[in-house]
Amino acid sequence: MQRLLIVLIVLMLAGSVAMAQTYPNPAYGDLSTPVTAEASYHATVDTYALVQIIPPGLLSVPGDPSVGTPGEAYLGPDLGPDLPPANGGVILGQVNTTCEFSVEVTEFNSDLIDGEKLWTMYKGGWMYTGLTPQGSILVPGSPPTYGWVPFEDFSGYDWVQVVDGFGANSEAYNSIMPPGLKGGTMIIHDITLDPVLDDARYARIFWGVGAKNRIDVDGDPPTPTSPWESRVYETIALQGDYTATMYATISAP
Repeated sequence: MQRLLIVLIVLMLAGSVAMAQTYPNPAYGDLSTPVTAEASYHATVDTYALVQIIPPGLLSVPGDPSVGTPGEAYLGPDLGPDLPPANGGVILGQVNTTCEFSVEVTEFNSDLIDGEKLWTMYKGGWMYTGLTPQGSILVPGSPPTYGWVPFEDFSGYDWVQVVDGFGANSEAYNSIMPPGLKGGTMIIHDITLDPVLDDARYARIFWGVGAKNRIDVDGDPPTPTSPWESRVYETIALQGDYTATMYATISAP
């Protein structure tokens, strides 16, 4: 019986110690002054990113306006920053930590004949950033004024020819971009956005697309140093649908 009482007492003491360790910093008093307890607790926000592409509408490529001159058509890029874009496409991004944006596009590929590709063009527009889904607060006060802040201007550069498997000849970076990771052409490579330093958690990148009514039927092999000049698109394209694909990527720096 004594052993049982000793065991019970030990267990009760252990429970009291455990409770004291689990709930520290007690407050007590005779209520002549308020008795207040304080404890801190924490939350952590996971890394988060969202990327979305709004593609342009149907690009209708005409026949030759004169002998030997390929018909061509273009959509965008829109000036922005408002949505939806009137003609071209736009990439939407959301980030809560420092990240990098990269964009890859493919040539227009025939839906009828595998390997038949249109002479494909791409052009960047403005990249805008904002602190809120409506943009940034440009003028503090009541009511707040929202707007999108220009972050990067690609609109002043010429149209870039897309050659699958090769990087674009990018005036914006004064260099040849690396090849795309999915077999296309990298046209934006590792644009860094820091939501703290740049005061922005939302981004909009406007872009345009074009095509000429020519394909490279004899398969000129593009040279690594000049794939655009070495590949000759000499043959009118078949009537029908062609599909291009864009890959927009947000990654850790």
